[in-house]
Amino acid sequence: KVVRLIFIAGYGGIYNRRGGDIVLKAYYEAYQQLKGKIRLSYYTARNPQDYDIAVDKKWMEQPNLEMHVGTHRRETLWKALLASDVVLYPSRWEGLGLSLLEALHAGVPAIVTDGWPMNELVQHDHNGILVPAKQTGWFHMAPKWEVDPSSLAKAIIRIASNRKLLRRLTCPSPGELLARQHHFIMTARQVILSEPQPRIASFTAGPHPEYLRAEYFRSDAFRKFGYKVVEYSYGDDLRNLSGKNFDFALVAKAPHVQWVSYLKSVIKAPVFMWFWDPIDYGTERRMWFEQVAPMFRSVILNEKGREGMWAARGLDVHYVEEGIMLQGDRGAGRRPTFDAHGKYDFDVSFQGTVYPYPPDIPRVSVLLSLNRSQDLELAIFG
Repeated sequence: KVVRLIFIAGYGGIYNRRGGDIVLKAYYEAYQQLKGKIRLSYYTARNPQDYDIAVDKKWMEQPNLEMHVGTHRRETLWKALLASDVVLYPSRWEGLGLSLLEALHAGVPAIVTDGWPMNELVQHDHNGILVPAKQTGWFHMAPKWEVDPSSLAKAIIRIASNRKLLRRLTCPSPGELLARQHHFIMTARQVILSEPQPRIASFTAGPHPEYLRAEYFRSDAFRKFGYKVVEYSYGDDLRNLSGKNFDFALVAKAPHVQWVSYLKSVIKAPVFMWFWDPIDYGTERRMWFEQVAPMFRSVILNEKGREGMWAARGLDVHYVEEGIMLQGDRGAGRRPTFDAHGKYDFDVSFQGTVYPYPPDIPRVSVLLSLNRSQDLELAIFG
């Protein structure tokens, strides 16, 4: 399979800031070794021969090089990123690195300059590869860097020759970037505008003796986004909430109907239900749903396909994916951000609950058949 490289040059101004000349020289060197295994899509607003530092025409006449000259709509570039395997970004200097952020949000691994601010966005061998660079001076307050084309070529050869590495670096978690950006914005608003840190009241069934409840992972995610999370269990005295200010409250799982009613009478903040279990597998849960649904205006679901019953009763339905996975999630190949067990290197993770009931038997069969595959080493954690 051909590895699809992409480079977005902009206008090639301010002394060829994006490093288009470096990319073309590195591609030439990498292609000599990889031949037809790589292809480069080069997007530029003007002909590289018209850059501040002109690019020799011979570098533009290479095999498998697609030169897209002219201004391009943002939608066009976004689709091009999603269709690519690797983005090249040997920038000489940057202010923020907006186009690099866009590439990472698209889930595309980036080969970038090992210099500020690029190496603040890309973690080596996590969501991209850092290429050594020499600082050559300053452009106003930004340091200027110079990447050796041969070093960039070696990085291209490395990722294009190792499919496992390419899969591992693809879209580790766009939510990480989103959280860091959101946290920065909220911190800035607190410092500059003296806004208070948003507060969330999170209600759960309390600790479980055998496993860590999903609600605690949710609380950790909110904290990474910059929220103050105060955790409560269903057994806490709700009268203590009187007079406390929260921006909103999250209620997880399936608390008792009377408890939900009392909570809404005590807390002044909007209350959201975060629900992920199927709601049609038992009479008891169905009765709970019929009673509790009218008490809420909104529900947050983990996955699509269960929204009909909630929407039919007038609730606004939201999905976790809207805030976490974004468009960078490339589906079944998305790998976990970290391995909780600390000793496994996954290419693909399957996370879900499997019960020994008829609806789940097909899933069990799939897992067992995968486990017999000679091409796949499968680790299952119950």
